[in-house]
Amino acid sequence: MKSYTQEAIDAVAQAAERERDFGGWLANVLATVQADHEDGLTAGRPGSWEAEHVERLASGGVVLTEQDRA
Repeated sequence: MKSYTQEAIDAVAQAAERERDFGGWLANVLATVQADHEDGLTAGRPGSWEAEHVERLASGGVVLTEQDRA
């Protein structure tokens, strides 16, 4: 069984090959996850440079529809 990290790597690699607008796709994915988790994506690393970049990318995305999530 793959770890969730490996599954995420595989999904992102596949999207990088198939998505015409990979950055937009990734921003939408992060925005959707951010909206679904009240603690946010960066609760474990507030103030870090990584958290800043994730927050900026997630806040610029549009939440995916149910059809997009499939």
